[in-house]
Amino acid sequence: MDISIPTSFDWRHKILLSLPKEKFKFSGKTQMDDLWFLYSQKGRNGLKYARKRGGSSRKGDNGFQVKIIAASDKHHIEMKLAKIDRISKNDIICAVGDKFKKDTKLVTDAHHSFSSFAKVAGLEHVCFTSKNHKAVTGENVQYINNMAERLKTLINKGMRGASTKYLQAYVSYFAYKNKKVRDVFTNIEKMYAKFIENKSVRTYRCPTKRNWKSQNWNGVVVEQYSFL
Repeated sequence: MDISIPTSFDWRHKILLSLPKEKFKFSGKTQMDDLWFLYSQKGRNGLKYARKRGGSSRKGDNGFQVKIIAASDKHHIEMKLAKIDRISKNDIICAVGDKFKKDTKLVTDAHHSFSSFAKVAGLEHVCFTSKNHKAVTGENVQYINNMAERLKTLINKGMRGASTKYLQAYVSYFAYKNKKVRDVFTNIEKMYAKFIENKSVRTYRCPTKRNWKSQNWNGVVVEQYSFL
């Protein structure tokens, strides 16, 4: 592109920060969990200490762990940096407290902060111990866990770590890409069919045969992102 690396780095973050902010509220069955990333000052010069690649002696729930609150129902994903250290009920309220309708069934592990949040928010709450992986009624947080693994692969391996300063931008992009962009991509054939039928004299024919198990025909997505 004939630009310097610092310029391209700045452009990357300007693009990430320009992603649209979606207004929504979770409803129905909603999974929630906290994701952990090691506190990073990557890119800063003159630090008194530095961590060697390949491991860390700062394991455990402590002041070196950046906590991200992640929640998702069938239609929306929210990921917010909440705290560097142990999370509390108030941290969850500040991060995602305004995102829940009263009919939401919250599914989490048995961490006391989640239980306290659900009680204050007036939500039906299903919880389970982490070692059991799911509630006796079958509810789990596997979708959140799957996202966490992919997000950590992107940040820790693909990018060789990211500064905590920029972590929210990457997390927001990941959540946006995994829901909105995927919804548009997997529904592009249906959008095209409706466009041909409603906005042209042409005949829609020879549809493609590609299908996705997780495809979600979301009217909101079509309205906001399609060419209808």
